[in-house]
Amino acid sequence: MKKAIQLILAGLFAFAFASAQEVSTGDKGTTQEYIRKKYTIFFPASVSEVVEDYKGNGRTVETMISDLNKTLEMEGTIPDSLTICAATSPEGSEEMNKRLAILRAQKTRDLLVQKFPQFSPEKIKVISQANDWSGMALMMRRDTTFRFRDFLLKLLTNDNIKNKDSEIRQKHPQIYAAIRDKLFDNMRTASITINVIRTKTNVDEFV
Repeated sequence: MKKAIQLILAGLFAFAFASAQEVSTGDKGTTQEYIRKKYTIFFPASVSEVVEDYKGNGRTVETMISDLNKTLEMEGTIPDSLTICAATSPEGSEEMNKRLAILRAQKTRDLLVQKFPQFSPEKIKVISQANDWSGMALMMRRDTTFRFRDFLLKLLTNDNIKNKDSEIRQKHPQIYAAIRDKLFDNMRTASITINVIRTKTNVDEFV
């Protein structure tokens, strides 16, 4: 459940950021820096392929390639690993979403294998997570701005309602439309983390 919540929150924003952690190697004062940068790709509903003209995906891929190439030009820098965490929105059946999350992870991996020959296939890790309505309920507790928050929480925490998607979609279409427009589009994601190692005394910023 904790992983599901983390993936939900991670998918709420499209962004890229870099971080670095230095570790002394003890070899003539050199340091080994682990450089990490994250990106987010978005998917239309029920789609597993990476659509490059959807929500800036093409621009995101171009930025990833440019950033990595610039970083690997720095002396002492080598690619370490690439991790893909693919997720779904909770609409639809749990079984369907599990399959869709796996397919999104695989399709994203296929794309990145082509785009990033610097990483051998065994260095690319794939994770899939089908977000569910329980995770949505936890997120709603933190979101005080959502118009139908209190009513939606009652529905999501009602154990007598087994199929939350069908219940909300059929009986409360206005609420379903609101969560679809505000949240679902930003939950169908593949979060990509690129890790690079650089061994050098003076470390430049990962551009």
